[in-house]
Amino acid sequence: MKPRKNNLSAAEITKQVDVKYKKTKRVQFEDGHTIDIEMLFRPSKKDALIVELMELLQSSYEKEKKVDAAVGIGLTIALVVKCFTSLETDAQSCEELLSLIRTLKDGGYLDTILAAFEQTELDSIFNDLKIAIDKVNHGIKLAMQEFETGEESK
Repeated sequence: MKPRKNNLSAAEITKQVDVKYKKTKRVQFEDGHTIDIEMLFRPSKKDALIVELMELLQSSYEKEKKVDAAVGIGLTIALVVKCFTSLETDAQSCEELLSLIRTLKDGGYLDTILAAFEQTELDSIFNDLKIAIDKVNHGIKLAMQEFETGEESK
């Protein structure tokens, strides 16, 4: 079958997306180490980060571990570093991710890494996260209303 002129194709989309999101910035630290920072975050990677964060928070809740705003922000920053840099890490649990952030901070790397990101991209992650948390909170409120009244919410 002959492709139609100007017809959108998956191959063309892939090519466009790869070009759009391939820009990175290399950060060199005083000790000679380097790290590459993604300058524009793919929406699918942002969504995956938010899902991973929500799963971490759910797991902490189920284990009855304290999760406050500071822990949530720390986990978000750890996931941003993990997902949008070339840093090699196998950190997966809340404890491992928070340890990663402490180690980067204590080593003098974290502030330099965070400063290298485009602020609009970081703002976007936190905005998307706020929207996701608001949806979860709304769902919890509806469930509590249903429980208290014995009726399904509309």
